[in-house]
Amino acid sequence: MFAHARWLLVAGAWVVVPSLSAQGATSRVLSGEQVVRRVDSLWSVAVARGTRKEDGTPGLRYWTQSARYELHATLDAQISTLRGSGLLRYRNRSPDTLSVIALALAQNLFRAGAPHSEPVPVTGGITIQTLCVARLSRAAPTELCDSALNGSLQNFRIDNTVAWLTLPRPLLPGDSVDVRAQWEFVIPGIGAPRMGTDGSVAMIGYWYPQFVVYDDVVGWAADPYLATGEFYMDHAEYDVRISVPSGYLVGATGVLQNAHEVLSPAVRERLQRAATSFAAVAVVSDSLRLAAGATLPNKQQTWHFTAPVARDFAFYASRDVVWDAMAALIPNARGTRDTVLIHALYRPREREWKRAADYGRQSVEHFSARLWPYPWKQMTLVEGVVNGGMEFPMLTVVSDNGGPRSLMTTIAHEIGHMWFPMQVGSDERRFAWMDEGMASWMERSLSRTISGREDDDDGIPDLYRTVASIQLEQSMLTHADHYRNAMTYTAASYDTL
Repeated sequence: MFAHARWLLVAGAWVVVPSLSAQGATSRVLSGEQVVRRVDSLWSVAVARGTRKEDGTPGLRYWTQSARYELHATLDAQISTLRGSGLLRYRNRSPDTLSVIALALAQNLFRAGAPHSEPVPVTGGITIQTLCVARLSRAAPTELCDSALNGSLQNFRIDNTVAWLTLPRPLLPGDSVDVRAQWEFVIPGIGAPRMGTDGSVAMIGYWYPQFVVYDDVVGWAADPYLATGEFYMDHAEYDVRISVPSGYLVGATGVLQNAHEVLSPAVRERLQRAATSFAAVAVVSDSLRLAAGATLPNKQQTWHFTAPVARDFAFYASRDVVWDAMAALIPNARGTRDTVLIHALYRPREREWKRAADYGRQSVEHFSARLWPYPWKQMTLVEGVVNGGMEFPMLTVVSDNGGPRSLMTTIAHEIGHMWFPMQVGSDERRFAWMDEGMASWMERSLSRTISGREDDDDGIPDLYRTVASIQLEQSMLTHADHYRNAMTYTAASYDTL
């Protein structure tokens, strides 16, 4: 997430926001020092077990869990409610036998009375309508739910943003479990962190029950979502269908599989042209949008996306946006170059966004050359809703009114997150600097390359100097939900490299 959402510079003075920890105290979140001490002791156990080496690299016995999500989301005509269903498959690749499974329900941040570290709207949170264990064995999949949970939530305990599913039989090492679920929630409006709707566009993130990370160091990493600290997620496979009313355009994690079922022939032809164009192509112009010529004339359309390796899935929908696309060139192991299709979806009133696709191209190409190649086939930039910017795999949402340079640096920062944490997979709540610090360094690297100025830091070090001068500095190892205020969080997490 971009730092614009974390601190403000007003009339030459830093505005200190209220304490992050005062509003959302919860016994499950340890203090920063306790987290570091606990992880350090658990790390020593992991080293002794051979899952990690002392230098932090994976050991000979290292493992990670795996999951597959087959999901279907439906938005109503007002993009105010989401209804979801899906099959969630979890494979236990650890050496441990698991009697419970933890699921993240991030939408419960918006329930009345839920603990939170900054102001959030109240929507009622997520309603789980049905949930059952469909399979728990090495046998072939079956459509029959386990009778112990069929049609009942009696073995499903919700603790705000984390739920615990007690399995009818323990999940053995190497075994897998299928969980079927149906749910719905009211999409939060303006003021929700990282996602939501303003009635014109909808940015949908954290919208499905997601398996909590179970790792070799801490076991279930079940810290609650309190709004400030971000996320820790395992990579998984996604197969997702998104149903929206006719005329809506959808941008998402993954690659669209059924363009011929949702997009008009004219749009499909322009997308093909954009795949080899190094200038932005108007895939959906404003005139085409107003003429209802972008999508096929069905009452409802279902967009189908797949992502074989991603740590999350998010999407964006609107009937009020135009769509530009162009190609970026990145190096590959063969010594040649591959193309990545860069998409930009935005409302026509946002004139600075006419350059957004090219900003995305510059970012993907620069970071691929400076670090390692971008691994996916597409990168989508979407406009609106959030304060500043927020990253999701292969998708970033940006709302920035600071002019072309500010838009470029915000896009660069969010695309930097495609490497950290989207590929590296760090724990953003316990170690926020590994996420935001790296993305800030990448953003500045591109800015310096474009401007040719070595001191081109966009003022972020000034924040650190201010915090240090008034003796509010805190350790960069502090848990993200335990900084004194947003200014100290930003200084420690964004200005570390």
